Amino acid sequence: MVLSRSPQLSTAIANVCREPATKIVSVFPDLDHEKISVFFEVVTKFLRDHIAEIGERQFVIKPIFSIKSTPKTPLLTSDVLINALRIGANLIEVDENFSMISSTKISLSSPELSSYSKDNECCLLFVQNGVEIVVYAKGYTLSEINLIAPLASPSTRKKFAKSGHAYKLSIIDHYRQRIRYGGIYSDYWHDRNKRILQNPLKKTEKLFHNNLQNWLDENLEGASVLGCVKKISEDETDIEIRLHSESNVYFIVEVKWLGDNGKTKYSESRLRDGIKQVNAYLQRDPLASEVCLVAYDGRQLSKFEELPAINEEPEQWKEISECQSEILLQRGMGLVFYLESRFASNTKAS
Repeated sequence: MVLSRSPQLSTAIANVCREPATKIVSVFPDLDHEKISVFFEVVTKFLRDHIAEIGERQFVIKPIFSIKSTPKTPLLTSDVLINALRIGANLIEVDENFSMISSTKISLSSPELSSYSKDNECCLLFVQNGVEIVVYAKGYTLSEINLIAPLASPSTRKKFAKSGHAYKLSIIDHYRQRIRYGGIYSDYWHDRNKRILQNPLKKTEKLFHNNLQNWLDENLEGASVLGCVKKISEDETDIEIRLHSESNVYFIVEVKWLGDNGKTKYSESRLRDGIKQVNAYLQRDPLASEVCLVAYDGRQLSKFEELPAINEEPEQWKEISECQSEILLQRGMGLVFYLESRFASNTKAS
């Protein structure tokens, strides 16, 4: 079965393919934009042409753009793909001409794919349901493509879309929709009653970092959201937001957490350290438009309420400018969000 492809649909797919290509080039500036766009068109055509054979199988395509094809390198066909999947290999490495290089096995969970793309400094195309592609690069979810409805956007993106300049409002949306009470999209509690946070592989901060980064990527329009950028110093910035229309405008977000994860306890001193880090970024990079500290507070409510604020909201978040005599410099911003341990159905803060 081959899905029909009208000239209008072909144009739509070509246009949509250019978006992830643009984002990939922003992460890997040495790659050729046109070549990446063409590669995505080849991938989408392959998936549409073989939708019946592939069905709902899930797998990952890993393009290796530095390797050239040889006459002995076979093109990836549906038979070759399905045979690899049958023996448990779901990570398919291909070159820029879509010839298969190798195959192996990988976990298909979103955090694992994100970590793999970061650790290996590569791009991954996660194919789901035969028609949906999620693109990862260097630990960051770049884009989503639906081959049936290429111009469709996820409903969340429409509802909570913001411009890159309004990233602060998007961070607040993220708290309201995903973080405040936790749940299916942000299961950060190990023990709600005792207010003990999750500590997967000693990376509590990564839980909040990845969740926020993916939300900003989904909901900020006209911007690239990059994670763990080692640009200013040997320290990696957590999240960097770059506007497509203004190449000299970018924002940095630094993520921290307060509370207890069963192994480590963080209090105001952690917030003070975060302010110091923000100030260091501002001093080292005068071109950064703004640097924002985002802290998620898992301590008791009384401790959160004691934090001095320049703006405090009834939804249990506040804007700060200092902590323990450490003051944010100009172009610095601090947001602290309280983590509720009760569910949304019981709105009394714990």
